[in-house]
Amino acid sequence: MVDEVLTMRMRPFRDGVQHFPRMVRDLARSLGKDVQLQIIGEDTLVDRDILVKIESPINHMLRNAIDHGMDSAADRITAGKPGTGTIVLEAKHRAGMLSIEISDDGKGVDLEKIRARVIDRKMAPAQMAASMSPAELMEFLFLPAFSLKDNITEISGRGVGLDIVHETIRSQNGTVRIESELGVGFRTSITLPLTQSIVRALVVDVKGEAYAVPIVQVERVLKVPQSGIHTLENK
Repeated sequence: MVDEVLTMRMRPFRDGVQHFPRMVRDLARSLGKDVQLQIIGEDTLVDRDILVKIESPINHMLRNAIDHGMDSAADRITAGKPGTGTIVLEAKHRAGMLSIEISDDGKGVDLEKIRARVIDRKMAPAQMAASMSPAELMEFLFLPAFSLKDNITEISGRGVGLDIVHETIRSQNGTVRIESELGVGFRTSITLPLTQSIVRALVVDVKGEAYAVPIVQVERVLKVPQSGIHTLENK
């Protein structure tokens, strides 16, 4: 019965993304760029509620890729790349979860520019910012209104909308990770439960009370010895 109910809730990925190729093509042309969108895994089944919720985050990422990540055809050719930029949108089931990746072969993100912007906006001391890893620097792109563009347009701006993406995915018990290599491209990896009806969880017992923690929110499980537990104000 459970399997039958879940099956009825599932829809192919294409139902939520079939309008994106035209949007990508039209937006790219309006910006004087040549960009194509490849969709992989159109038959991947997705919970209908999740399919609706992820439309906006995917739209943000695609627009960011076109507006900020892609150069003109002439600049791409000069850089040794094909004149036509490519964005790949892929959906698949992996380890009992829904995995969505959006990657592009654009110019990527300059980590040193992020570092400089962090220092300039006094978001971290210069010494601390200097020692930040690439992953730590990329996390700043998820902060509201953080952008690497001096002039923000209504289209996007790498960082504009990423806070919305982050919060939307987290509200669906999912995770989102971004990575980039300067001159190579940008990748967004989203992981979500296969369905909102059943969420895999870690169940823990606290003084006879059971608590369920969504698996996607669990980074690791540690066994702490009694000696390692300290109380504060008798709690």
